[in-house]
Amino acid sequence: MIELLTKLEPRQEPSGTLIFKTVEEVLEIFFIVKGSIEIGFEANREARYVIRLHNGGVIGIYNVTYDKKTMFHYRVKENFFGYTIRKDNWKSIIFNPEYEDITCHVRK
Repeated sequence: MIELLTKLEPRQEPSGTLIFKTVEEVLEIFFIVKGSIEIGFEANREARYVIRLHNGGVIGIYNVTYDKKTMFHYRVKENFFGYTIRKDNWKSIIFNPEYEDITCHVRK
């Protein structure tokens, strides 16, 4: 899995940054090291955030793995410091038969 670690890219975003909107294609996975990201929905054209992920949280893994668009809004609440991995890099690892013993758990 060293290949996975070499493909991680450091990333930081200030609070208030909108990461994904509803019905948007996800091109990278976010791993939260420090800070928080809020997840919410849109009602009457107004975003309402109801869940907050902190250190150790991950967003976008399902969407990237299975080519699904987002169903929710994702916004940075506290300054985000972490890592991302791009969609093509993730897919080259997750569907590689060489790593089947580990990646089968992620796909489930």
